[in-house]
Amino acid sequence: MSKIDYILCYKIYKPYLKKFVCNRLKEELVEDIIQDVFVILWEKHNDIEKSKAKTFLFNTAQNIILQKYRYLKKLNNTKKIENIDIGCSCDQDNFETMNYVKLIIEEVPDAGKKCLLMYALQGYSYAEIAVKLNISEAIVKHNIFNARTKLKKLSKYDF
Repeated sequence: MSKIDYILCYKIYKPYLKKFVCNRLKEELVEDIIQDVFVILWEKHNDIEKSKAKTFLFNTAQNIILQKYRYLKKLNNTKKIENIDIGCSCDQDNFETMNYVKLIIEEVPDAGKKCLLMYALQGYSYAEIAVKLNISEAIVKHNIFNARTKLKKLSKYDF
């Protein structure tokens, strides 16, 4: 990837990447994440094909988001899972969607909700969740499956 391709990637994908990150983290972290993603892209620009840049950007952003969740979880180990901010208020549609998601998540039984939030938002594996909640890995898988099934029934979105 050339310097010109890098600049074009920045101009083309930055707004989409901002929306992607904004939907997953608090607003004050969004610009830092985007900057980190483009720094990593620049460091590896000689190894990345122009056609694969978009995939690289979004995968890198997702990995950094998961790292942030894990770091914040370790930093605030006493914080309850239910208090995690699962979105930001970048625009009115996003705000309404997040309120809708929070409302339907309240309908999921507590065991399934806790497992699903730990898996989907905090990036824990089934085994890590099982250890933290002192239950078997099979029960974790079962709880997450049931939670997703309940969300699909209640929602117009695909979980």
